[in-house]
Amino acid sequence: MYISQVKIKGFRNFKYAVINLNPKSLIIGPNDVGKSNLIYALRIVLDKSLSESSLEPSDSDFYVKEDTNEMLITVKFSDIQKDPQKDECIFSRLGKHISDNNELFIRYKAWRDRVGGKKDYTFFIAESEENLEKNDPIDCRYYTKYLNLEYVHSNRDLMNYLKKEKSKILETARSRRNDETTKQDTIVESNIKNKLEEVNTEINKLSYIKSSTCCFNAELKLLNQCETESIEFNSGSIDTNKYINNLDLVSKFGDKTVNLGGDGKANQIFLTMWATKNNPDIPEYVEEIKIYCIEEPEAHLHPHKQRNLAKYLTDRFNSQIILTTHSPQIACEFSPNSMVKLYDCSKGSLASQNGCSSIIQETFDNFGYRLNIIPAEAFFSDLIFLVEGVSEVLFYKALAKVLNISLDSLNISILSVEGIGFQTYIDIFSKLNVRIVVRTDNDIVQMKQSKADKEQGILPKYRLSGFERAIKINNVLNQDKINNIDNLKNIPDKDSIPDEIITYTSQLRQIFEKNNIFLSKKDFETDLAQTELKDELIEFYELPEESSEVDIVKKMQEKKGINIYEFLENYKDSLVKLINSDMAKPLTKCQEILFNESVLECLTQL
Repeated sequence: MYISQVKIKGFRNFKYAVINLNPKSLIIGPNDVGKSNLIYALRIVLDKSLSESSLEPSDSDFYVKEDTNEMLITVKFSDIQKDPQKDECIFSRLGKHISDNNELFIRYKAWRDRVGGKKDYTFFIAESEENLEKNDPIDCRYYTKYLNLEYVHSNRDLMNYLKKEKSKILETARSRRNDETTKQDTIVESNIKNKLEEVNTEINKLSYIKSSTCCFNAELKLLNQCETESIEFNSGSIDTNKYINNLDLVSKFGDKTVNLGGDGKANQIFLTMWATKNNPDIPEYVEEIKIYCIEEPEAHLHPHKQRNLAKYLTDRFNSQIILTTHSPQIACEFSPNSMVKLYDCSKGSLASQNGCSSIIQETFDNFGYRLNIIPAEAFFSDLIFLVEGVSEVLFYKALAKVLNISLDSLNISILSVEGIGFQTYIDIFSKLNVRIVVRTDNDIVQMKQSKADKEQGILPKYRLSGFERAIKINNVLNQDKINNIDNLKNIPDKDSIPDEIITYTSQLRQIFEKNNIFLSKKDFETDLAQTELKDELIEFYELPEESSEVDIVKKMQEKKGINIYEFLENYKDSLVKLINSDMAKPLTKCQEILFNESVLECLTQL
């Protein structure tokens, strides 16, 4: 069995959200979007380690953006199997609440009085969501004895945990000994005790050990007026059990041992200890069902180890695993239909496609090999700025610094589609509810001619393919569709476009920019050559002073990525000239989108 769905209403930053889960689920999203709050909602219903006082609602637990006085957390369990090695314990204890479809629902309901502010809560359990509140509320979470959640947080004190857990491991191993083994251990422990006493005696023969205590022993005698008492250094481990329980965990490489120092290694040992404790060999009868929630397990691990960790956690446990992460490496190891992308909007925090979804899987599948060229950080972004090539990526990252637009702080990623194939990129990021800004070239291409036209010497005609591409992007991203594309075809001369077409395309540009789509005047190189950086470009490419824009563009296009990188390195200070240019508009739009959402967020909380 596993949690297949969580519905949260009026809780913290969730106004109303439906979140579908799989047996292995990964929750991603920016900071403060509600990943930890989602986990805490599950903990309220299922974590038996939470005290009764922790279940009592506080004012800060109610939805933050609007005045609300009720919260609901409804957890749906599916695929409950009547099998001794699986879920029979649930059937035997909670069977009357399990539906014929093998489903179970549990709800936490909390409220506060509008006048006095008094708060209270209760729980419901039923075989269907409709019947939850038709049943009598239950006094306590008695079901957590058989169905519960184990929670692990990344902000744990690793060394104290290891110190505590190693004693438990030793004690567990002791309890599993048979009589013969216990008798043998008793003999060995006696030998250890004798050797410890010998070590203590030898230690006190060391001259600096004896002399180190002389001064304060003399003062102690003056203070206590006692000739017989003295203080000396001692190994402190004559008690064999205490000595064994204080053993250190070390890493062993061949014959050499190394003390555990780094948090990375400690984190790995923590997780393996935790897994050993919580995932023993499957017994003949499972006495309780556990669901594991782990927040940011990648703490202190470098990327390769993070990928190993993701595989380990998903493969090691037969039970449901729910992870939250900020790690692109861990995200890459999860199936797309098991990813829950949380995002924030005017309706509070929501899950893209309501959480785990085959729609996301299908979109990824359609993306095919191109998925490998997307930096994994993009899936964690609040906004993606899509451009055609690497030159634009380099240029806009450099320009962002001049504009004092912190891409990292705003959670913006600039991504090249390596051509004009924007559609598949837009499909995947729009389904993940990532905001999108696009910049594309204003390509004009020759239309295909029939053989008869060629034979008759009819001149070829052109189409404004850049505008057609922008219209298609606009129609995917926005509800206001543009349908009139015919005007953009059959242009007689690409260098002399009719006035009515110029008027129409000017109107289109205004619509595009309003909808976060930016069409260049011609292409990236030509647009840059037409800016106030013309002199710098001529100097960088060592061209004659009288060189035309055509000369500059031809030189720029020889080795696009390398050329623009070197130019930006040498003339980055000159980019300040572009602050108010059309070239800067896409970046300022990115900032404006996120700034406006931030302002709206603040206003709704007033």
